[in-house]
Amino acid sequence: MGIGDEGPRLATIRFGGNSAIVRPGEIQVGLPQLCGAPLAEVWRSVEPVQHDRAYGFDLAMTASRLFASRLMEETPEAGLERASEALYADLFRLLIETGFPHLLRAWNYFPEINEPDGPPQSGVEQGNLERYRAFTRGRFRAIERCEHFGFELAASTAIGTSKPGFLAYFLASREPGIQIENPRQLSAYRYPPDYGPRSPSFSRATLAPCAEQLYISGTASIVGHQTRHRDSVGDQLDETLNNLDALAAYAGERHGLGLTGARDLSLFKVYIRHAEDCPVLQLGLARRLGRSVTALFLKGDICRADLLLEIEGAYQAPG
Repeated sequence: MGIGDEGPRLATIRFGGNSAIVRPGEIQVGLPQLCGAPLAEVWRSVEPVQHDRAYGFDLAMTASRLFASRLMEETPEAGLERASEALYADLFRLLIETGFPHLLRAWNYFPEINEPDGPPQSGVEQGNLERYRAFTRGRFRAIERCEHFGFELAASTAIGTSKPGFLAYFLASREPGIQIENPRQLSAYRYPPDYGPRSPSFSRATLAPCAEQLYISGTASIVGHQTRHRDSVGDQLDETLNNLDALAAYAGERHGLGLTGARDLSLFKVYIRHAEDCPVLQLGLARRLGRSVTALFLKGDICRADLLLEIEGAYQAPG
């Protein structure tokens, strides 16, 4: 599965294996594949690609795009909050210095996403903070120190793995994209304090410059800001697809894209908390979107403990 049918590769992302790996032009994410033959995620460009390394990131650059990836080892003393703050602070410096200041898409993978960030410590909030919430607070601190990025939140995914290491990769541009929100959902950056000391800092989708691609964040069974259908994976799938339908139709109408619903998207990545749910979800996806749907199914933990799946998508405009 891939973005772009031909041309030089920005990156190849594979899934599974015994560890997370970042090499020039190649990434391995520690999430097992489910339901079907192994697939790789391939990002291509119509422009020549140059490779470099800076601030700990492996880089693939074209005249208009930058793809950056980095694997960080966490230390028990620092925790995920400080690791995410450091990673995003380095990322923002990198993007500004290389001339790609507009972040379009971010992927974040780290273990134990629903567990406390470090051992409980009396009187110290960090020791009791869920790791996803610690990640969002660290990312927010980096954003608030970099004024430019406070107004341009990228589409994003954060998924829990079973392998050590904080792995992240990013797509950025010389020109700004367009932030798109979902009419069925409260914008994540406006969530009430129930979901952590800092709201998640991402947009529901980003439309790339020239409107050639749409990147949709990890989307789940959330209406407004509340989880729906906590105990039914089938109902969560239907609600998630309702959200994707609404977002795709909204983006299509507002920005002149050939989109009327989720069925028109090009690619899907489905994260599943319990591997045994994969056949049900595979059939449900085909029922709603057609059997020709291109989807990658991965076992991963979702940012809320009561969510059983999450789906991200992408759209490639014809031509």
